Amino acid sequence: MIIIGSILLSLPFADKAGQATNYSDALFTATSAVCVTGLSTVTTATHWSFFGQLIIMILVEIGGLGFMTFAVMLSNFAHQ
Repeated sequence: MIIIGSILLSLPFADKAGQATNYSDALFTATSAVCVTGLSTVTTATHWSFFGQLIIMILVEIGGLGFMTFAVMLSNFAHQ
């Protein structure tokens, strides 16, 4: 998931015009998003385009909230 996210974030249309993103920044941002750490080497609001911010949001959803949703569902099924 992190590798796919970092590849998507390193695409030219994932950042705003005139702001190139190297792969290490994309990898760090994707890893931070999946692990729900919140760290970033670039300013999220000004560096990433709408597509880039959408990818980060999806990675956070899958990484953190997806895990919690799965844990709660598993807990509910175990107690029935």
